[in-house]
Amino acid sequence: MVPVFSIDYNFAKINNLVDICDWKTGDKIAKSLSLDDDHSQAPFLHIEAYGSRNRRCRISEDDAFDELVCLHLHVLHNVHVARDFITAQGTQIQMIQLFNKEILQKRKDENWFLPVFYHLCTDLRWLSKQAETCISDEDEGDSTANSFFESAAKAITECYRTCVSDVHAEAGKSKKVAMLNMTNQLFQIYVQVRLPISTCFPKN
Repeated sequence: MVPVFSIDYNFAKINNLVDICDWKTGDKIAKSLSLDDDHSQAPFLHIEAYGSRNRRCRISEDDAFDELVCLHLHVLHNVHVARDFITAQGTQIQMIQLFNKEILQKRKDENWFLPVFYHLCTDLRWLSKQAETCISDEDEGDSTANSFFESAAKAITECYRTCVSDVHAEAGKSKKVAMLNMTNQLFQIYVQVRLPISTCFPKN
């Protein structure tokens, strides 16, 4: 992926991508919102509460992605600067909830953005593990640790419900294609912490 040279460049790059609306573009945006991408190591992107600033860069073409990028910068700050994985995990859940409400639920006959969703879920599982480790280190045996995975499973399950209800879209544009990935995400949470299977999958 092309290196990110500044915060202005980061926003401009995503701003130029959001209108293209194809799967390849979704992959590129996904990397820009992934904790596993090289950009996440750039100190100028480790910014706390960037979205609350009056003067800042913006994704002018898409308010939902603008907010996602700002939340992502807040996650990067908490991971790399504050080392506060509990706050980072909570912010990542906010990202998934926002993605569900503003993108999965509102954008009909589109699914090009699903690669972004897959990365958000993978990062949420990793952050939940790190948050669990923080709790375990402070108080060994504390059952609070599992609550991070439960909240992660709940956020993903809400998205599962949204995608499974997408019954009218054309085959190539249906959000149902995300169900296999979400099933894998939920199973990995279940296997890792032995949550009750009912916690990880939506009820009819």
